[in-house]
Amino acid sequence: RSEVIKKTLSPDWEVFTLTADHLGGYFEPFFLRVYDWDKDGTHDVIGTLKLSLWTLTLGHFDYGLRKNFDDYNDKGRGILHIDDIEPVDAEHLPPIASGYQIKAKAAKLARMDGPLSKSDPFMVVQVKSLAHNRFITLHRTEVKRKDLNPDWEPFVLRIAEIGGLDNLINVKVF
Repeated sequence: RSEVIKKTLSPDWEVFTLTADHLGGYFEPFFLRVYDWDKDGTHDVIGTLKLSLWTLTLGHFDYGLRKNFDDYNDKGRGILHIDDIEPVDAEHLPPIASGYQIKAKAAKLARMDGPLSKSDPFMVVQVKSLAHNRFITLHRTEVKRKDLNPDWEPFVLRIAEIGGLDNLINVKVF
């Protein structure tokens, strides 16, 4: 919780510390809320932001505040600007692996082969190639015949194949 800065639309808060232990992990999402302080104690939420400690370590950024963090049509709540972030000590940061084993499953999939039959689902993991401006398939799971709740075999995604930890991947279930 920060200090209250009254009567300004551009508050500049004091430096504060967040640790992976307090937030439930380095990659665990948490909510940051900005409030309008009211004398009667009914403080109003100006905007909410959902992020992780890992997101913050990417450097300074501006992020739009929303009344509801998942309402992407609501863009008029202001901007949170992170000026600087410095690690307190290295023991709070997990080592970065060269890859990650992924265990994926789905539930209650649509019946794509007709109303009385089931689906034959598989999953594709892709990354956008900046060099070729198109998606490249990194992994395709096995097909699970007549299964609306598939549980696919584990697979490994290597960070180098993805293009780094901050590159988005595209996951599709067919």
